[in-house]
Amino acid sequence: MSPSNDLLKLVLEHADALSQRAQLGFHDFDYRADAPLLLGLLIIHISMLGYLLTHRNDENSITACAVVSVLLTTFSAPINRLAAKYWSYIASKNYFDQQANFLLAFYSAPLVGIAIIGLFLQLRIVIRTAGNLARKQAAKAFKEKRASGKTQ
Repeated sequence: MSPSNDLLKLVLEHADALSQRAQLGFHDFDYRADAPLLLGLLIIHISMLGYLLTHRNDENSITACAVVSVLLTTFSAPINRLAAKYWSYIASKNYFDQQANFLLAFYSAPLVGIAIIGLFLQLRIVIRTAGNLARKQAAKAFKEKRASGKTQ
């Protein structure tokens, strides 16, 4: 097998394992008893996404939101350990195991999605700015060429 096939096989196996972990998180959750926990996470994700979309033309806001999303995702392991220690205060059952299935499905995955949306919005701004700059340079070059043609 070629190295690219090995890499593809490894990526597919990893994606399958992540999918199975996320499904475990969804099936084990008691939606009735732990609705406040789920609503809290939902409010966090919706407010971050809303902020990102309402400030879609502001480079600094998009960058800050994407960085915060990535940082929150990065700190999901310490958050999982903390939640595993104090789970009785926030849930009816301990969802915070060593594999972090719950956090993967309900916390990290939406944050990664928000970060990806932020990166696409940032890319859109960069492309638009580059296009505007190219148009201005072309207009300036045209004016200079026309002005030099009139003086001759």
